[in-house]
Amino acid sequence: MSTRTLLRLILGFVFCFTVLLMAACHQSPTSEQEKAVAAAKREVVGRGWKKFDVQSVERRPDKWEISLFEIPQVPGGHAVVEVSLQGQVIAYTPGD
Repeated sequence: MSTRTLLRLILGFVFCFTVLLMAACHQSPTSEQEKAVAAAKREVVGRGWKKFDVQSVERRPDKWEISLFEIPQVPGGHAVVEVSLQGQVIAYTPGD
């Protein structure tokens, strides 16, 4: 086996290993997270938002913080919704 062939095999193995490792490390949303996001979406819809997107979802020790923005983006068209670990909205903080 030539050095070139051996190098190709090694590089192929490293590439495959890297792809598999990246796939294994990808975190999919948990059912708790999906429940919190759904509660946050219901909250902004209830406040008259028609079209929006979720910007970030962060887990805190005692709650979820979901940041959303209205589409099209306008000044003040964003909010942070705090949701309990049980899925209840506990706070709504509109943007400035």
